[in-house]
Parts: sequence; structure tokens; C-alpha cells
Amino acid sequence: LLAASETQAKTYREWLAKETQYPVADFEESVTSFRRAVRDIATHPPFDKIKHLSLPFQRMILSSLCQRLLNPSDFLGQMRESPGFANALLERIREWKLTCISPDALEASIPDISARLESETYRRKTGELVRLYRAYEEFLKEHNLRDPEDLLHLAAQHIRDQALLPGNANLVLMDGFFRLNRAQRELLTAIAERTGNSQAEVVLTLPYDAQRPLLFAASERTLQALREEFTTHETVLQMSPTLASTPLSLLESRLFHHSSLEEAPPLPPNSLPIQIYDAPNNYVEAEMAAREFKRL
Repeated sequence: LLAASETQAKTYREWLAKETQYPVADFEESVTSFRRAVRDIATHPPFDKIKHLSLPFQRMILSSLCQRLLNPSDFLGQMRESPGFANALLERIREWKLTCISPDALEASIPDISARLESETYRRKTGELVRLYRAYEEFLKEHNLRDPEDLLHLAAQHIRDQALLPGNANLVLMDGFFRLNRAQRELLTAIAERTGNSQAEVVLTLPYDAQRPLLFAASERTLQALREEFTTHETVLQMSPTLASTPLSLLESRLFHHSSLEEAPPLPPNSLPIQIYDAPNNYVEAEMAAREFKRL
């Protein structure tokens, strides 16, 4: 059982221990977080000699590369001294790696996209980003380093080599996810394609209701991607009825009511009041939320 977080995995282990009367330690290997499982698989031989990067070290590498590879006359030249550019570039590289876009693939896309956009600016800017992205990947390879996003690819490679899953599992149940990036789906593909004695089945739970498309929009996109990339067998599980009205369930009923209803259902008796705030940006939103928490 792979949970979305270690906290959730700990909750499951404690619940299983209570239900089965077995010690919590008995579930340490079979119930864990997705991140921890990926790390455990990706650090097995022959990958156990690879050193893993911390976030500050990643920023330091990119800052150094920006200083060395960007010229003042480049499109991004003025960003060489910007303190936030390395962080922004790191986030962009992280997105590319999680969507399995290599520097070569990104570079190959430049002519077509720049022609469609009729933008010479796009060609210059993306070309310089490719230069930095490729240098970053080459630095990691030269020094036998891997960043957190590489662990997904290493784990998938290890599984394709028919290595045993942790605990020699033949069933992988993922719970608590509503969105999967391309690299995560590639890992699931590697598990699902295993054959012989190492064959394993993948089961993924998704919060979903086809009658509430706004509330479950992210799950809908994930479900569509899984249908396109896998042979899926879908089972709809009924949720337990809510026993008491809470602010969250009340908000859900007012904003995301069943699409077959023209109007939202009537408010339940003794409902708690809800205030909805509108903020122009994320910074103001965070400040407004902090002020409200301070008033509690």
C-alpha cells in the first residue's frame, strides 16, 4: 500500500495494527509512502553508489551555470544576477523532468513551436533554457549525482530490469492520489508490464464523481490519462454517508452540488456560518488566511 504522504502511511499502519492485532512494525515494509518506496527501489544496486542532491546544492549548481553560460547580451542575460532566477529555473527543470522532457526533446520542439507562435523571442529564450538544462544534466552525470526527480526514472529502470519489488509484492495499491505526473505514470507502467513470477497488479483509488465535474476536475484528467495509457478495469465504490454537517461538507454542497440539480440543496439545520474571501493574488490570499487564523 503506497500512500500519498508518510503521515497518511503512518495512519494506515496504526489502523491496520488495531484491526488485526498485529504490531505496527509488521506493516512498516508493506505500508509506506510513494516517495519512500521510490527512494528504496532507486537506491538498490547498481544505483546505491549514486549521490543524491539536496535542494540548496541544486540551486548552487544552477546559479554557477547561469553565471558561466549566460552572456550579458543573451535574452536571459539580465537574469544572471537575479537572486530568484536559479529557484525559478529549478522549478522549470523539475517540471520538465516530471513530464519526461529531456533537453534534446525540448530543443527539437523549438522550431515548430516558435513557427506556430511566430515568435523569435520564444526561440531565443527556450534555446538558452535548453543550454542551461543540458549543462545541469551533464554536471549531474559527470559527478554521479541525481536529483529527487531522477529517483522516479531510476526506480522505473530498476523495475524494468525485473528486480523484485519491496517485499516481493504482487499487488501495488496507491491511495490518496488525484493527480499523477508523467514520470509517476511511467513508473506504474514499468510495474504493470512485469511478467512471469515478478508480475504485479496496480490498483489506484481516485476520488471521483462524474456528476460533479468541477469538484473532481483533477481526478477526471488523471482518469482520462490512465484510460489512454493503460488497460483499466474500473470499480465505483460508494462513499459512507456523512453523519454530521461540517463547514467543509457544507461548502461542498453549496459550490459543487450535483449537476442534476438546478439549485443547490437547502442548508441543513444548525449549519455553521461560512465566509468566502476573494483575493487578487496568492500573497494577499495567504495574508488574509493568516489574519483569520490569528483571530481564532
